[in-house]
Amino acid sequence: MANLMAGVMLRMTRPFRTGDFIRVESYFGRVAERGLLDTEIQDESRELIAIPNTYLISHAVTVVRSSGTIVSTTLSLGYDVHHLVVEPLLLRAAERARLEDPFVHVLELGNYAITYRVSGLLVEVKNLLTVRSNLCREILDVLHEEQIEIASPTIMNQRRWPEETKLIPARSMSPSEPDSARWRTSPSTRPRRRNRSRRSNCHCGRRSNSWRNP
Repeated sequence: MANLMAGVMLRMTRPFRTGDFIRVESYFGRVAERGLLDTEIQDESRELIAIPNTYLISHAVTVVRSSGTIVSTTLSLGYDVHHLVVEPLLLRAAERARLEDPFVHVLELGNYAITYRVSGLLVEVKNLLTVRSNLCREILDVLHEEQIEIASPTIMNQRRWPEETKLIPARSMSPSEPDSARWRTSPSTRPRRRNRSRRSNCHCGRRSNSWRNP
């Protein structure tokens, strides 16, 4: 009885129609049939899932209308690539994926990379899953054609210092001294001091055999 009443409520409110894509918790698919007791959706593997109508009215439902939707994806690129170079390439990838009116947003300036989101309008929603995959594929192709590397949280853009450079601040330094003098130099670049052990031995009256006259 509860499912029947829920089915009547869904018929009256019409939150989704046959052909729309819906997401309910972990379920996602295209609405294949709407019944009074349950609603059937077809998932990505083309399997039919029957969801009780009481479940649909007691959980939040995300609907992708069959009249059109926005398809988007995100990616991260390094700071060594200017955004004016990246944006036209992402727009070209969206157009190759057959998205209309594409646009690009800069979402985040992270510690190691810039996060972009490219989006576009998809009119034929029945091809939603295929177009999402094609968009990612086209982005890879376009960026790789331009020799642009896609960054990830495990890839860091680091600048290598010479091995003899030691980034150890000096304990005290005058503000008038140049910045180059505010860092200690490595042992290899310091002037070497002479070993004065023999001279000290000479002052104490002990001479080795090498100092005696023949």
